[in-house]
Amino acid sequence: MKRFAMNFRTNKKAWGRVLRLIFVLVLVYFARELLYPLIDKYIIEEFHVNKVKGSDELDCAFGLLLAFYIYFVGKHWRGKRLVPTLASLVSIAIFYAAYVCIIRQTGHYQLLSLKNVSWFKYLDILYLLATIPMLAFQRLPGKEPAPLAFGFLSDVFAKDQVDLLQRGKYAEQLALRILSVRFLEKAFVIAINSPWGFGKSAFLLLVENNLDSKKERNGNEVPGLRQAQEGTIVVRYNPWKNFDEKKIIHDFLDQLSKELGRYDADLSAKIREYAKALGKASESKLSKFTEAAVEVFFPTASLSELYEQINSRIKRIQKRIVVFIDDLDRLNGSELLDVLRLVRNTANFNNTIFIVAYDHNYVLNTVDKSNQISNKEQYLQKIVQLELTLPTFSDTILLDYLRDQLQQLYKSPVQYDPINNALIALTSYTLPFKIDPAGQVAAQPMSEQELVDFVFQQPTSRDLLFYAMITSIRDVVRLVNSSEMAYASIGDIGDPLEILLLELVKLKGISVYQLIANRHFLTLDKGAYRFEEGNYNLFMSAERCAQLNVRLADKPLIAECLKRLFDPSRTLFFRSVAKPQYFSLYFSYQAPNAVELGKIEDVLAKGAGAVKQLYDDATTGQRADIQSYLYSQEGFASVEAFKSVIQALCIIADDNFRAIFSKVTSLLRDQNVTGKLFNGTGLESFVLGLLGNDVYPLDIRFELAFEELYKLLKEEQRATDTVMLVMDKAALQGVLLHCLQEEIGKKGSYTRNIFNIYTRNISHITDTNHIVLTDEANATMNRLVREQPYTYLKRGFINVHPEPSFTGQYFYFDPFMDQHFNHSFEEELAYLNTHRELAAFGEADRETFAELIALFQLEGYPRAEKVFVEDRRLIAAIKSFIDNTE
Repeated sequence: MKRFAMNFRTNKKAWGRVLRLIFVLVLVYFARELLYPLIDKYIIEEFHVNKVKGSDELDCAFGLLLAFYIYFVGKHWRGKRLVPTLASLVSIAIFYAAYVCIIRQTGHYQLLSLKNVSWFKYLDILYLLATIPMLAFQRLPGKEPAPLAFGFLSDVFAKDQVDLLQRGKYAEQLALRILSVRFLEKAFVIAINSPWGFGKSAFLLLVENNLDSKKERNGNEVPGLRQAQEGTIVVRYNPWKNFDEKKIIHDFLDQLSKELGRYDADLSAKIREYAKALGKASESKLSKFTEAAVEVFFPTASLSELYEQINSRIKRIQKRIVVFIDDLDRLNGSELLDVLRLVRNTANFNNTIFIVAYDHNYVLNTVDKSNQISNKEQYLQKIVQLELTLPTFSDTILLDYLRDQLQQLYKSPVQYDPINNALIALTSYTLPFKIDPAGQVAAQPMSEQELVDFVFQQPTSRDLLFYAMITSIRDVVRLVNSSEMAYASIGDIGDPLEILLLELVKLKGISVYQLIANRHFLTLDKGAYRFEEGNYNLFMSAERCAQLNVRLADKPLIAECLKRLFDPSRTLFFRSVAKPQYFSLYFSYQAPNAVELGKIEDVLAKGAGAVKQLYDDATTGQRADIQSYLYSQEGFASVEAFKSVIQALCIIADDNFRAIFSKVTSLLRDQNVTGKLFNGTGLESFVLGLLGNDVYPLDIRFELAFEELYKLLKEEQRATDTVMLVMDKAALQGVLLHCLQEEIGKKGSYTRNIFNIYTRNISHITDTNHIVLTDEANATMNRLVREQPYTYLKRGFINVHPEPSFTGQYFYFDPFMDQHFNHSFEEELAYLNTHRELAAFGEADRETFAELIALFQLEGYPRAEKVFVEDRRLIAAIKSFIDNTE
């Protein structure tokens, strides 16, 4: 099918194919008398075609064949449409003409007709099916697929690329001067000089655009410009893309020949002949001998003759030739010298302008290493008539370009805002050292006046870490590509600022990045990693930097990134790389125990119940991650956000009580936070609501209520003006009493925790610092100790470990027992005497209990709160007696 899809106006070969087809068919027509016997013998007789008779069954069979064929064709060319070209239609017409003239109308054969359509032959159907593939089909334009939010940023710019570095005016002026050249007797070489990655390739494209007559120009048209542009031939050659360094000159001339062939075929042929002759000059002696023998009979022009012929033909076409040569600073020594010889001698044609992009210092150093040029600077000056150093550009252009590229990757504010905030923080980091004009870091000590100037002056962009590290468009491209991969992997769980800082380290020193990944130059201090700059500087000597491919100028910049990354004064993200439990996240890009921030924030908004559900369903590692997130919360945008964090901490307090209790109390007592959020109202009711809600664990409610009550009572005692969370003493006492009753209801018998809660039910504190418990708590406890004498008496004693120098041990009896019995010593003694021989006690326990009570009475119980026991036998017995304490 493909060979028939021709268009006569665009493909000259189509005519030739059609003419050959006509010739073959005419030949077949006149030789048909010779073909008939062959058809009779090998087709009709072989397959018994003459015995076939028309019938309804045969009609149906052909109908099925036609339907199957249509289905097959439709399936094969699905998504395409019939677009017959002139070539395909002419071909089909010739085939049908041959069919009619040779088979249908000659009368040699009596063709079998369809039974129900007599004028239509079975062979007509077969021939029709055979010619369908000769039609031309074209794929229908499908629906444009939606662009994916992935991909990479390229540092290869297109011709229509925006003028990012704002050099358009400069490029336009150069192009105007090139277009103003009338005629040159020899080639003119313009060098575009700048460091690697400074935008040379983009600048060449700008110049090329200004040489293009099809390019729309803004503003007033320069007189004669369009005519000058039409008289310019642009050739772009990149020697770095050449696969064989020995054929750089040949490949250049081959490309030049192709470009000029559109204007003068003879000129193109002469350049090819010139290239071939140059190739012969480098051939072996045997090849040269053979070629000389041939030239005796078929003489060819010499190199100088060909060179002159090329020049004369260039003069004849009256076109200026502009050749762009890029990426010279990527070539090795021999390749570079070949290109320089090319523009100096080999291709030094008339009216030719070479625009060569290179790094001047790189070219000189590379030429010097080749040891073929004595005075490299003079050698280059003889070749290059005009060297232009690209103008500098504002550093903020790079930041704007970076932001623009990131915004294209992350169009949603939810995605882009965290990255933008990280960029804002990153671009605010100043350098504590100077950068000299050459861009090399001079980490020299500052004088007192310099230090004052450094602190108070508005920093220029060169004093900022970001601009010192990102110096070219290529740096931006590399940073965007690598950080986008990192952010796509861990951006939703990691810190965007730390990701960017690590990517900067990777950008300037991949070896240092790998050293940090293995925890070199890091020490653990107060639960976080700290960067040891001294060890880093000792290790990264000049020799070591060379071995690790780290520029000396980048060494202190990398150190500054690491100092910022592991800065102890910085408010760390809860999953910071400085925290040991999250360190590997930023290098392995794996966090199996990390919970999505969106999920945590979602359950916080739903309330404590949702937090509890998420926490209960989480693994141990995920629970630690949730706790880390809650601990890290300090700045709150609203009262609701503050309340949700406090409630979330309280609901999971049983899992890590001490740490969570400390965090909750520090947040509630932080006047800088609560003062701004509550503005003096609402905090007390929030705290009381928290304490009175049974959904939160009992321990955190009674501990928080007791701490607040105790502080309140002590403040009353001192009569100071300290601001308290809750000023309602009765409400706090009610909370504590409720906690006591709740715990008794849960446990059913006397426990140490019941005793602890009971002792928090303070009524007041005497001047002698004696704690008096509330009557309601005493009454509740009195009922319990009377109902549960066995567990109370077994657990009502406390042993205190003595100092090492002591020979015995102290034992305390419940110091609040007198309050249980309303300070009635008689009731206490009656209670003890009643249960001295408690049947639940074993015989040994009864004896031990009796001895212990006797010791307290001997010391003057109830005035005596403790007894000192030296008898080791009795100490062991008492410990065995109270061994079941919680």
